[in-house]
Amino acid sequence: MSFGRPTGFRPPPARPAPFQLPAVERMKPARRFGRAEKKEIRR
Repeated sequence: MSFGRPTGFRPPPARPAPFQLPAVERMKPARRFGRAEKKEIRR
């Protein structure tokens, strides 16, 4: 499903997982995320 794209290319996820966010992003208040995602970040 990656026609015309380099091998291993993946579009950036709409909602990056908490473990994918930098430490700075985790320190900031998660307004963009829902309550479920917010709990995951604080965990």
